[in-house]
Amino acid sequence: MKSIFRILSVFLTLVIVFGTVMFFRSEKASGAHSYFEPDDVSERLKGTVVLCIGSPTAYANGNKTMIDSSNSGIMPAVKNNTILVPVRFIVESLGGTVEWDGTTRSVKISLYDKMINIRQGSDIATDATVDCVDEYKLAIPVEAIGGRTYVPLNLFSDARRKDC
Repeated sequence: MKSIFRILSVFLTLVIVFGTVMFFRSEKASGAHSYFEPDDVSERLKGTVVLCIGSPTAYANGNKTMIDSSNSGIMPAVKNNTILVPVRFIVESLGGTVEWDGTTRSVKISLYDKMINIRQGSDIATDATVDCVDEYKLAIPVEAIGGRTYVPLNLFSDARRKDC
């Protein structure tokens, strides 16, 4: 009885694989769009930043680049199960601006019509957009690594989601 189930499962697997291959092959022949061969990858990656933990290289708007050309030690990291990313690279790659205040060790981020204030050592981010002041707690405090300010990755999704 077990051998019959094994034969049927192998047969079904082959049917699924063969059907999938034939489907994508027919799409390619007909000129239809295939997920395996995008028309223009760089066009699809505009407005995106792709980082890999432990790597100093990234893709910003479809272009391969160093996160920090003057310091190859700057790369995404994981701390307490939270992904930390260098704030300046992310923000400037997405068309925003970053202002550093060395006296208060704080950063003002302007991105997506938002004005976010963060401070190294603090786990509070303040959205100070016009007619709106909102605070939210970050997973872990903002910190300095290799002379750069790192923030939890979810800062960007949380800030974008907040509406005042």
